[in-house]
Amino acid sequence: MSIGNPIDPVTGLQVPEVGAGGLVQQDPATGNWVSTGRTIADPTFNEASPTNPFASGSWGFQSRQYYNLQNDYSYEVKFGEHKSTTLAGYMVDYLKNPGISYNFSVPNMNVTHFVLQPVTVSPTANLGYGYSINWDQQFYASEQLALFNDRVVLTGGIAHSDYRQFSRDESRGTSSENKVHANLPMASIVVKVLPNLAAFADSTKQSQPNGTSPATGTNPTTTGKQWEAGFRTQLLDKRLYASLGYFEINQNNFSIPNQANATVPPPVVPFPPIFTDRKVKGVEFEVTAAITDNLSIVGNIASIKARTPLGGGQVFRGVADKTSAAFVNYTFDKKGEFKGISFGMGFDYVGKRAGDNPNPGGFIASSSTPDHLVLGQPTFWLPARTLVSLMVNYRIDKHWKTQLNIDNLFNKRYLAASTSRNNVFPGTPINPRLTVIYNF
Repeated sequence: MSIGNPIDPVTGLQVPEVGAGGLVQQDPATGNWVSTGRTIADPTFNEASPTNPFASGSWGFQSRQYYNLQNDYSYEVKFGEHKSTTLAGYMVDYLKNPGISYNFSVPNMNVTHFVLQPVTVSPTANLGYGYSINWDQQFYASEQLALFNDRVVLTGGIAHSDYRQFSRDESRGTSSENKVHANLPMASIVVKVLPNLAAFADSTKQSQPNGTSPATGTNPTTTGKQWEAGFRTQLLDKRLYASLGYFEINQNNFSIPNQANATVPPPVVPFPPIFTDRKVKGVEFEVTAAITDNLSIVGNIASIKARTPLGGGQVFRGVADKTSAAFVNYTFDKKGEFKGISFGMGFDYVGKRAGDNPNPGGFIASSSTPDHLVLGQPTFWLPARTLVSLMVNYRIDKHWKTQLNIDNLFNKRYLAASTSRNNVFPGTPINPRLTVIYNF
């Protein structure tokens, strides 16, 4: 549901959130969005049309048909300290997705003093109903050589992918089709530097079609390359496993939502997605450890940078530069007073994220120079958040087991995600779940 721009109850006029006379406006010197100082006490919301003073949305209905087939063949040969593994296979996916939607509306609403109102549903289906078909197949083969008792492992392979996308607009009697073919190579190497330390590196290529629509046409194909390198280790008699890696990903024609579709009311014919290039690089560290027979821990931390190649690089909506998580579990002795009981606690941290995508033009022409591009920035950011979870597990006997999970243990209020200023999703509050399992 889209609730539109806020309405000042004093004047009865709608106030734009963005731009002159609104709540925030862009600083042309920096590209940042700043508050205009304007506030609205107890605003109501409705659509932007004075002839249709209702909040609106749509109910969609889909019935999907999905088929998948995959068949692999593997051939292994050992010769002395060496081993060869050859893999070949085929897979095919088919998805048909018929869909239809109807508009609905409700009277004006006050968000801070919300009262449920009657819903009016249109008897006429929205234009654009019909179906889409996604079909893809892949032939692939790889060869792995494990040399000198697995001290060196070499892998190389290639996949040939065929994609076919078909979209039918039954309401208008129009269709569109997209066909893509791609050859995707990969290679990797693992070298055991020490008995408990291995170095690795790999490179892959990706390709992904971005859909087709009778209204907006066929979108360009996303292509990308990725490489990574790092170290893995096993210590303390294999009770501790850790890995540290660096990676880089380059993508062309990466799809982001067109924020022109976030207006209220939305356009009758949606605008096509915006396509841009992006580069992602970062460092990841992961650890899994059985500290004692009773106590174990898993954890990870990552620092990444996802930006466009333009200028100093624009951020992408919903991508945090810093993330980390850990979970500690303790299991009581099997013969002790608390046998069958285990419990654990963990945390999940995500740094601040852009709430919407920067302006599609990339930079602000009025204040940019060839030597200094002023990049457009998101209009708002989702704050960083840390969530805590709890787990208690009790094995009653060989048949019965029960487990209590509590997500967001401290009932933290946070914003989970967003697509634009008009679509921000609150996070799930404290969420207990009790599971009882019986094994035959």
